[in-house]
Amino acid sequence: MQSLASELQCPVCLEFYTSPIILPCSHVLCRTPCAERLFVQDFIRCPVCRDNCFVTGGLETLPRVISLENIIEQYKSQEYLEAEEVPQPEVETCGPNDIPCQLCQNDPALKAVRSCLNCNASYCDKCLAVSHPDRDPFNQHQLVQPKRYAKPKEPRCPRHEGLVTVWCQTCQVLGCLFCSDDPNTHLGHRMLTIDQAAAMYKDLLEGNLKKLSVGQNLVQMAITRSQHSFDSFKESVEKRRDEINQQCDSLIAEIENKRSFFLSDLQYEERSKGETLNQIIVAFSSQKDYVHSVIHYTQEVLKEMDKRAFVQLAKLANDKATKLPLTQGNAVTDTSASLALYNKVVDMRKERAVLRDVNYLRAPDKPVIEVEKCSRSVHSVVLVLPTTNLSCEVVDGYKVHYSRDKIRPLDQWEVVIFTTPHEERKHGRASPSSNTVCLIHDNLDSGVIYYFCVEAYNAAGESETSDVVNCTTLSESQSLLPVPEIMENMCHTYSYAIQIHSPSPQEVATDDHISHYLLYRESSANKIWKSIALYGRVDHRVFGLEPDLLYDFVIMACNQAGECRVSNMVTLRTERAAY
Repeated sequence: MQSLASELQCPVCLEFYTSPIILPCSHVLCRTPCAERLFVQDFIRCPVCRDNCFVTGGLETLPRVISLENIIEQYKSQEYLEAEEVPQPEVETCGPNDIPCQLCQNDPALKAVRSCLNCNASYCDKCLAVSHPDRDPFNQHQLVQPKRYAKPKEPRCPRHEGLVTVWCQTCQVLGCLFCSDDPNTHLGHRMLTIDQAAAMYKDLLEGNLKKLSVGQNLVQMAITRSQHSFDSFKESVEKRRDEINQQCDSLIAEIENKRSFFLSDLQYEERSKGETLNQIIVAFSSQKDYVHSVIHYTQEVLKEMDKRAFVQLAKLANDKATKLPLTQGNAVTDTSASLALYNKVVDMRKERAVLRDVNYLRAPDKPVIEVEKCSRSVHSVVLVLPTTNLSCEVVDGYKVHYSRDKIRPLDQWEVVIFTTPHEERKHGRASPSSNTVCLIHDNLDSGVIYYFCVEAYNAAGESETSDVVNCTTLSESQSLLPVPEIMENMCHTYSYAIQIHSPSPQEVATDDHISHYLLYRESSANKIWKSIALYGRVDHRVFGLEPDLLYDFVIMACNQAGECRVSNMVTLRTERAAY
């Protein structure tokens, strides 16, 4: 086969012929690229016989050897099949009567091919190559055919044939008494007796066994922790998946409700105006029939030849015609204006833009306490936060940390939590012009310096704590501001608003520089307060409230020194919504 392959190779590129052509000298070359490189001005020099062959019309005129191409293809196919049929060495597993390899981790173990008298073990081909490399001292081991009991009764030194009684610590092999004095083997090496070596390795193995046991326990604990962590992670992912589905389902439900509302409203509009239009059409049809009868009657009167009868009938026909609205210049009613759909256009581009901008919730930004707007009374401190500085749209609540001692660690400060109401409706209805959040902390001692800091939180996490501010509560003698009052019997409630009446803003002089603020919240403990400046008005209406819900209201009077007094608290319920 090798000689045949050489006959099928091009003498120039030494590869199998590609598109072979025959020269005038009867030798064969590859047309591309060998013959093309040798062809110069209608001559080609044969690389085999060195003959200059004249070729008229170029290489295209030389005959192509099709049979040689077929032989090459058959040879390549046969060579590929023979390569596939090369037998792979079989790995013999150990039978019931065979000697197994004592180093294999296979189950079942492979059949042993050699037994080592020095190691007292049997090995398969693979394990023998790993455990006995071709170097000292392993190449000195005595290997025999596999034996069930490979160890001789008295192991002897393979070099001196002496009884094995020592262990060379340097070479890590067994030896006899002559080995320690042999300059060619273990002269000067550290030698141990068999008992010493056995005791040493027993201690080493027991120590390794303890370390391995501890390591195995640590690995198992790590596996258990990792599995628990992964299980918790999967539970968190499933919880988040359910929350996302719930949020999206609620949005879809709102959209479906809006769709149902719009379509129902259009259906009502269509039905009501359709009934009106049908009545108009019926009236027009009746009027048309009457006009047709008058026209026919008038035409018959005009045919009357008797003038006396004609005059009498003409007067009657004229009376009928003149009584019709059409003959009195009255135009037919145009119904197109009544059928126009005013204010029935839906455009949700803004809502779609909002949906496109929906992203994962992130923790709130660091709150800022407006110190110049904060105030205090005898037992209370009012902290003011600007909502315009909070770029995060969702804040579930605020944690107010306070302490008398600023040096104490923050985790040892007292904490009061203020929650925010669910304000979905405010995005779709008019909301008050309040841009501040008030946190009123009561039940403080009078005349004491307190330190405060605030952090905001939501489902995504907590913000950084704000800068620490200090505030001193007033003593009883310092509280000189007049206490404002809300007249509950003069307040008014609506579905989405409540009007509060208080004469206190007009009862103070302008020179006193006392400002009044209306604070309101959902009626619940530790809810945040929102504030609206009254600017001297006695009545103020708060918009953007939920229908049929209780709200707390107080009025706070403040001066330029940061002192404040809070009015009586009034709790009012908004009216039920009409729809």
